[in-house]
Amino acid sequence: MFHRVGPAKPVWARISTALVVVTATLLVGCDSEDPIRVYTVSKADVKNDRTTIANDSESQSAERRMLGAILPSDDAAWFFKLSGDVDQVDKQKDSFRSIVGSVKFEDSGVPDWDVPEGWRSQRGEGITFARLRHESTGLEATVTSLPIPARYAGAKGWQDYILVNVNRWRGQLSLSDQEWDAMSEDLDEFEELSVPQRPAYFVSLVGKGSGGMRPPFASMAGSMSQSPQPPSPPPASDPRPQAAPPSVTPGPSSDFKFDIPESWTEEEPKSRMRLVQMSVAGENELSAELTISRAGGSIEMNMSMWLSQVGQTSSEKEVSSVIEAAETVTVNGADGKLYTVAGTEGKTILLTEVAGEAQQSVFIKLLGDSEVVEAQRDAYVEFIKSLTW
Repeated sequence: MFHRVGPAKPVWARISTALVVVTATLLVGCDSEDPIRVYTVSKADVKNDRTTIANDSESQSAERRMLGAILPSDDAAWFFKLSGDVDQVDKQKDSFRSIVGSVKFEDSGVPDWDVPEGWRSQRGEGITFARLRHESTGLEATVTSLPIPARYAGAKGWQDYILVNVNRWRGQLSLSDQEWDAMSEDLDEFEELSVPQRPAYFVSLVGKGSGGMRPPFASMAGSMSQSPQPPSPPPASDPRPQAAPPSVTPGPSSDFKFDIPESWTEEEPKSRMRLVQMSVAGENELSAELTISRAGGSIEMNMSMWLSQVGQTSSEKEVSSVIEAAETVTVNGADGKLYTVAGTEGKTILLTEVAGEAQQSVFIKLLGDSEVVEAQRDAYVEFIKSLTW
């Protein structure tokens, strides 16, 4: 039975090319529906895992608590996980649940959340979208994202997806796999974060593993004979949308100076992740929307997300094609990249990325009906040229 609530392993010693090649080969044999995806692990994540390995002899003998949540958003799932000393984690359970319960998804599918007193949120690296650190105890939660392959469609598919990933977490604590009937007894549902056929779940586990994050391909390689198979890793630098975690409180729109084109109207931003928002009116009730935000993460991951917003496939080939076709523009005295993301559902995105401070870029995005976006291309270019901050 599910508890409904409101908001509120084996150790791998190194990452080798051989492991990636073997994993990719196994993936092809297991499921021809999903394309082979390149999975890149950053030096920071390798370093973190080596640190985990170095301390593994101690952590394997000590009981650890893991709190985890899996939240659906479009064709991706978001994973929030906190693990550590049982007593310390238990004391922070309510605050961690409040973080998860406060999650709101942008139109882009990227999450935003509230950071309670005593916690600090910062952008992640590589396979980690964001890190949430409890300052007095040093406990650190991670936020990652994985795509939801087509084979996990529907209510039963989502159940299998949850089963695979919670069992992956159980493996990190040296716990045996469970079948769904047993697992579901320990799952709490976040109703306000659930979508049709895809409930959002929270789970609490105790075991004697390190509780550290294993890259998805590591668990795949060890469980290819099991069914269902774990989800395929996402494109380029792994987890999918790695746009901005809500680590830096956005400044007011007055931080940005610009000339507003005709037919554009500045509006109050719909969320605190948007620094500037404007509506762009077209003919025949068609429209577009201009937003400015600060975000982190690789352009490959963000591009995968933007392609899905306009009905395009986010294959490696499509992502690379759009990135390679980018134009170089000058914005705020710096070089930026202007991307055109044309969709299959009458939607188009013009997106400019300008590198910023604190490992975050400034993104100026015009999204809307293709006819309006194309008609406003020249106005958009003039707008980004007028921007200063």
